[in-house]
Amino acid sequence: SYFAHPHTETVTSAIARRRVAVAFTPLAGRSLAMAPAKWVYNFGAGGADGRSEMKNLLGGKGANLAEMAFIGLPVPPGFTVTTEVCTHFYENGQSYPEGLREQVREALAVVEQ
Repeated sequence: SYFAHPHTETVTSAIARRRVAVAFTPLAGRSLAMAPAKWVYNFGAGGADGRSEMKNLLGGKGANLAEMAFIGLPVPPGFTVTTEVCTHFYENGQSYPEGLREQVREALAVVEQ
C-alpha cells in the first residue's frame, strides 16, 4: 500500500507483475509514529516486495534475492528483515520495533505455504 508523507521515500517495485508503490521511512532522527513501517520484505515464488535498488534497506543479499525472484529465477520463498530493524534495535535500548513480531509471523506463514 502507499502512504503519502512528506518525509517518506517511495520505491517502485513490481509484485506479481503489477507495479505498486512501496513506502518506507528511514529511521534516522524520526519517530516511528510518523508512518507505518514495513520491517519485513518477502521474496520467492516468482515475486518480491523489494528490488536490487533497495540495498541500503534490504542489505546486499536481501536485495539480490528479491531481484532474482523478481526476474523469475527459481528462488525458494523467504523474507528479509530490513536494516532499519538493526538501527532501531541499537538506538532504542536493544528493543525491537513495534509491529515487527506480527510482520515476521505473516512472512513465516507465507514461507510455510
